[in-house]
Amino acid sequence: NSKNPDLAQALNNLAERYVDEHKFGDAEALYDRVLLIRTSAFGKNNADVAASRRSLGRLYMERGDFSKADAQIKEAQSIFLKIKNLPELADTLDLLAELKSRQERFDEAAKAYEQALQIRSKEKTRDQKAIKYEKSKLQAIQAIQSKIKVIGKVEESKQNRPTKPRK
Repeated sequence: NSKNPDLAQALNNLAERYVDEHKFGDAEALYDRVLLIRTSAFGKNNADVAASRRSLGRLYMERGDFSKADAQIKEAQSIFLKIKNLPELADTLDLLAELKSRQERFDEAAKAYEQALQIRSKEKTRDQKAIKYEKSKLQAIQAIQSKIKVIGKVEESKQNRPTKPRK
């Protein structure tokens, strides 16, 4: 049945296993099928559909296809924002930050971690473990950004140094 959520969940679980085993092609085919089933059953703006897109984004990121990963993660982010599912939105922002870190786009990574941290800090349940995780990731990104700035200044000063004439 093309609208069976239980089938979609079983396929999703199998796809996750394939990702863990680095069988990305098999996992992608299953995730695509899960997305199709869930979209057919629930419509586009649904948490399960967004979770499927986020899973595809994670798969593409693991495979190194960053542009596809970015598109899927941002679509999931948009859906979670529309339906106001803030805990899932924070998880999606974490994944986006990880993607941006792998792309060495540290300003964007920091922004995503800051947004996730802001959401988690406002949640009624306030997942302290997740908050601690986001703070540590944000601090790591900020440390990288600082080192990049220092390296840039050192390189700039080397280029601006007058050269001594040879005798």
